[in-house]
Amino acid sequence: MNNIIIAFKARSDSLKFSELLRKGGVPSTIINTPRELSVGCGLSVSVEQKYREYALKALMAFDKTTYIGTYQLMKSGARTIAVAIR
Repeated sequence: MNNIIIAFKARSDSLKFSELLRKGGVPSTIINTPRELSVGCGLSVSVEQKYREYALKALMAFDKTTYIGTYQLMKSGARTIAVAIR
């Protein structure tokens, strides 16, 4: 799991943030929010780990009214654990 997950409360903000990243040349994917997070609107933005710094900088300029958090999903045996990274 080499992606970070950026979660918002509003679906529209997930879509807007993904578009902002794409305009900056960062590939992103809209995904169903992993149930391990138990938060948000059901949609999150997934970004490859190598684009983490750019995504975090873009997030600083984004309206964070509905921002929930940024997470790394990690495997622990058969379980998947969400670790907040921001």
